[in-house]
Amino acid sequence: RYGGGMAILGIVTDITARKMAERALQRAHNELESKVEERTSELINANEQLQREIIQHEMAKEEVERSLSLLSATLESTADGIVVVDSAGKTVSHNKRFASMWRIPEHVLRSRDDDKALVFVLDQLKDPDGFLKRVKELYAGKEVEGFDVLEFKDGRVFERYSIPQWLDGHAVGRVWSFRDVTERRLSEEALRESEHRYRTVFHTSPDSITINDMDGTYTAVNDGFTALSGYATEEVIGRTATDLGIWHDQADRVALHEALGKDGRLEGMEARFRLKDGTVKEGLLSANIITLGGEPHVLAVIKDITDLKLAEAALLEAEKQAAKGMVAAEIAHEINNSLANIETALFISEQIRTGQKYRSELVREMRDEVQRMSGIVKEVLEMHRPDSSSLVPMDINSEVVKTIKLLGRRLGSKDISIVSNLTHGLPRFVSYPGHIRQILLNLIKNSEDAIESSPNKSIEVSTHLMDGSISIAVSDTGSGISDKVLGVLMSQPFTTKKGGAGLGLYISRKIVQSYGGDIDIISDGKEGTRVTVTLPAEVENA
Repeated sequence: RYGGGMAILGIVTDITARKMAERALQRAHNELESKVEERTSELINANEQLQREIIQHEMAKEEVERSLSLLSATLESTADGIVVVDSAGKTVSHNKRFASMWRIPEHVLRSRDDDKALVFVLDQLKDPDGFLKRVKELYAGKEVEGFDVLEFKDGRVFERYSIPQWLDGHAVGRVWSFRDVTERRLSEEALRESEHRYRTVFHTSPDSITINDMDGTYTAVNDGFTALSGYATEEVIGRTATDLGIWHDQADRVALHEALGKDGRLEGMEARFRLKDGTVKEGLLSANIITLGGEPHVLAVIKDITDLKLAEAALLEAEKQAAKGMVAAEIAHEINNSLANIETALFISEQIRTGQKYRSELVREMRDEVQRMSGIVKEVLEMHRPDSSSLVPMDINSEVVKTIKLLGRRLGSKDISIVSNLTHGLPRFVSYPGHIRQILLNLIKNSEDAIESSPNKSIEVSTHLMDGSISIAVSDTGSGISDKVLGVLMSQPFTTKKGGAGLGLYISRKIVQSYGGDIDIISDGKEGTRVTVTLPAEVENA
């Protein structure tokens, strides 16, 4: 109130300076916050960078550790002995294989002194001076690489390889690698010896030896082939046996290819071959598939058995004649017995008075003896058929019965019992006449000789049919056959009998084998022998 009335009092204060101060303070505050934020951001970035660097460092450390682990595992797993030496001659690192190969004591290796290690290994080497000289040469030429072969006194052989160790383009040491090649060297020497033996055998063998590729082209032949065939080497190489017409029977060529295709080999096949001059030779062929230069080839060996076959044929003929002679002797013995019986009957009939009944009996006995001689003559005629006779079906049991009948009386006079044990219903065996009888005569004659001094003299001939084969077994109670004699008995003519030739069993086996069969002998060397003839039952039934 002023003067009884209402009035407004106004006071104005100057705050310019304060406002300016406030604004200045606000700006300073804003600048400080901005700098704080900026610094904070920088610290955050720096921290993140530091974390990244730490992570990278850890990763690098792990990578280094993995690399070192891998390097160590690699060094320890290698078959080579490895040692690293620095430029001062100190051993920096080595693997266990190095220590075991050189047989260096652990204390020498721990010393990391290369000179000590060198002194230790020198005594193991054949040429220690040469080894040490080479080491010094390599140390002197820091950038030089080296390779040589070390020979040990105990026969071991090492290959040594040395290269500089590089760091930033500078040689800071040397890495030595040693490989034990003893087994390889021995294998190489064995291979060289084997190749030498092969070449010696190949070129000096009297048998024909050839090498063909799988198309049949000759790639190598030996002197035995050229001598046998009449062809020069240059006439053969690059050509086939078919080109040259060497196969006489194409069936033999087919049999060879089938055997190689099935088993990769062929052993002991008899075949006929045509020579350059047209002559035909018989050979024993064996072949194998071998690998040469990584490719399959056929190595074939042919043994000329022409003369052997001729000799065998001559032996077979001689044995046939001997068998016929033996049969003739048996027949003469039997006929003489019959003639003696007839002569006795005639004497009684003419010189002594007898009744009609007794005279009739004498006539009947003489008639029986004549019939028996007639039967013997028929058998002689059958046995002496020419060898060109055709193959005919033979009754094995009948041949056994006839042979026993022929020999029975003479063997009986020696107190030798001979019996048969026959399996009936055997299929007929297709053969040349006389062969079965000849085999039986030979085997029974051997049994007869074997039981000559035995107290129990008996021979049994049995027949069997088993697994598609016919078997004829001749068993005796003789002294048996020793293992030593058995070893050679079937492979060549052999006899223990004085004046004997030993052809009987040998020829019998050849006859049996010509029909695809074989002969087997079982004896304990003390008592008794069983000889079994096995023949294939390819037949018409009886």
